[in-house]
Amino acid sequence: MEFASLVNKLISRLQKPLPGHEAHILAAPKRRLKTEDYLSQNPSYKSGCVIILIFPDEGLTRMVLMERADAGNIHSGQISFPGGRREMDDRTLEETALRETYEEVGIDPAEIKIIGRLSDLYIPVSNYLVHPFLAITQHLPLTKLNEAEVKSILLPPIDIFMIDALKQGHFHSQSGELIDAPYYPYESHKIWGATAMMISELVYVIKN
Repeated sequence: MEFASLVNKLISRLQKPLPGHEAHILAAPKRRLKTEDYLSQNPSYKSGCVIILIFPDEGLTRMVLMERADAGNIHSGQISFPGGRREMDDRTLEETALRETYEEVGIDPAEIKIIGRLSDLYIPVSNYLVHPFLAITQHLPLTKLNEAEVKSILLPPIDIFMIDALKQGHFHSQSGELIDAPYYPYESHKIWGATAMMISELVYVIKN
């Protein structure tokens, strides 16, 4: 998908109400509730932020994903967007998103322009409310991985998520857990859970 026209479309579309749960549920594990239902049950949730960063590459539009390192926690080995927990010193959620992206994958905040937000998404297993920011950069970003947290960077073209349908099946996570959830295949990876749900909303916004 051509970058400039996509960015213009997204900036316009993000001024309108977002689909939220309607898009999330397409990529959600079974028995997923609405985010607002989870929040009413878990008012002491933690806040985190991610950046969905897109950039042009020879006529394609790509996004930045990362493969988490095997750190022995519940999200080890999963594919995610750069981001993390809001700290006390962070003045805004946007500052959290930019700081965490720099700390995890080394992308200079000065190279990133945030153009809007997608719907907040609650993650029950870690009790986080995630705030996704949609952002652009004008070229392939220079990265420097925090190897304690990040194993590799993935740069899939957005088109694969527009064309390839979500697959449904049972598979084992990196931690050995049996997962029953929709997923996006990319190379040897399965993109599932919160990341797939955020991608699903982005795809929904682009298509509608």
